[in-house]
Amino acid sequence: MSKQEITLPGLTLPTPPEHQRPTPKHVGHREFPVVSSSWSPLPLVLGIMSLSLMMLITARIYSTQLTDVIREQKKLSEKVKNLTQQLRSCQAQKTRFLDTGEEQLSQRGKCPSRWSHTKERSYLFSPENRVWEQCKSFCITQSARLITIESKEEQRFIIRESFLYSEMRHGLPYYYPFWIGLSRNPETQKWVWVNSTALSTGLFSLPDSNNLAHQGGACVYYQAGAPKTGSCGEGRFCICEKKKDPEGKVHQD
Repeated sequence: MSKQEITLPGLTLPTPPEHQRPTPKHVGHREFPVVSSSWSPLPLVLGIMSLSLMMLITARIYSTQLTDVIREQKKLSEKVKNLTQQLRSCQAQKTRFLDTGEEQLSQRGKCPSRWSHTKERSYLFSPENRVWEQCKSFCITQSARLITIESKEEQRFIIRESFLYSEMRHGLPYYYPFWIGLSRNPETQKWVWVNSTALSTGLFSLPDSNNLAHQGGACVYYQAGAPKTGSCGEGRFCICEKKKDPEGKVHQD
């Protein structure tokens, strides 16, 4: 009978542990820990949900920033468009002067570069909105005065120059308005220039000043080649002028 196992009919007794032989293990054998039955996928699900939420928030912030960038880009495009139009206008004006040989003032230093010139006079088209009295004062600071139109030839020159200052609005050209030195005398109800001379009847016609009701007085401006009347308190651009002496120097009357 074996010492490790006692066998009776229908009964087998286990061998005590101290008499059992350990099962031999081959080289490289590893024991793997038993997975606990208490493991739960909940932390993994929460992590995935948190990551998805962070990605959603990031995408929303990026979308908002992208919208702001597109809006700012549109504003900048409009500014560039306006500046390009102004540059083209200035280039056209400068080219015309160079073609006619009149633009030598940058070398002679007789007038600022924004002035337009004829043989007898120099004209400043100031593209800044001012009321009529402010234009009058501004021209004085430039050693000039608001323009006094004295002939048809001068009138044609002023109209031609004023057409250089425009922009596109709703697909159509909009020509800027320019104050000239003509206003209604509140006492005599007559149109007079800044040098106190009366408007020549053969130059251009204006509506009867008695029928005008402009608050702050009635003054005259040029726009799109035509003289118009408006309230002296409204903001428009200015046209100043200087006369030249026989030596080519400019001076105020």
